[in-house]
Amino acid sequence: MQGDRRDPVEITRPMLSWFLFMISRLETDGLEKTVLDCGAGGGTPPLAQFAERGYTCHGIDISEERLQMAAAYAEKNGFDMDLRVGDMRNLPYADETFAFVYELESMCHLTKKETWQTLEEMNRVLVPGGYLFAHFMTTDFWPLTGREQAPGEFVETEAGQTVVHSYFEDDEVMGAFSHMRIVWKQKRYTQFPFRIEGITDAQWQSWYTPGSTRFTEAEWQALYAERHRCCYTAWEIIAQKPGN
Repeated sequence: MQGDRRDPVEITRPMLSWFLFMISRLETDGLEKTVLDCGAGGGTPPLAQFAERGYTCHGIDISEERLQMAAAYAEKNGFDMDLRVGDMRNLPYADETFAFVYELESMCHLTKKETWQTLEEMNRVLVPGGYLFAHFMTTDFWPLTGREQAPGEFVETEAGQTVVHSYFEDDEVMGAFSHMRIVWKQKRYTQFPFRIEGITDAQWQSWYTPGSTRFTEAEWQALYAERHRCCYTAWEIIAQKPGN
C-alpha cells in the first residue's frame, strides 16, 4: 500500500458505510465483485472504498470536470477504476453487467420521471440476484425551498445554475421497488443545529433569494421562528433483483 493512500474512513459517507456493511452480511455467493457508481465524480470518490476491497470498479458522472477529479484521486492512490462520462438516465452498459449498483445523492437532482427512468436503468444493468442501493430525499425535509414546478419537484438557483431537487412521499419510494426485494431500508432524519444555533434574524434573511423560491420575503422571515425544524430526511434503500 502506498504511503500517501488515505484512510478509507476519510472518504466514507454514512450511507455508503451501511451499504458496505450490509453487503458483508447479505447472501452474495455466486456474485462477482463488480460495482457501478452512478455519480462517481469528485475529489474523494466513494468508489475507492470498493477498489480497496478488491472490486472491479466502474463509475459514471455527467460532469467531465468532476470525473477528472475522481480519476486524479484514483491515480494518486493506486486505484484501478473505469471512469467515464455518462448519464445515469441512459447507462452506457449492457444488460446484467454488475452485481452491485448504487448512487449517493445524485438522483436527488433529477425530476421524478427521470428518477424512475434511472432506477429502471440501474435495475437493467444489475445481474439477477444483484443488489441496488438508492437514496431519496423526502417531503419531511424542512424547509423545502425553491419553486415547486411539479408535486415534490423544486427548482432553485445554486452557484448561478438552475438545479432541481425532488422530494418523495413514503409510498412513492416503496412503490418504486415493488418488483424487487427490499433487504434493508432506513428513513434517516438529521437535524442541523450548527445552522440554527445562534443564527440571527438578519443571517436567516440573508439566505433568502428573491424569485428563486415559493416563499415571499415576508413568509421566509416568518419561518425564522420555526428554524428549530431545520432537518434533512431521506429514505435509504437496498434492494435485490430477483434471480433467474
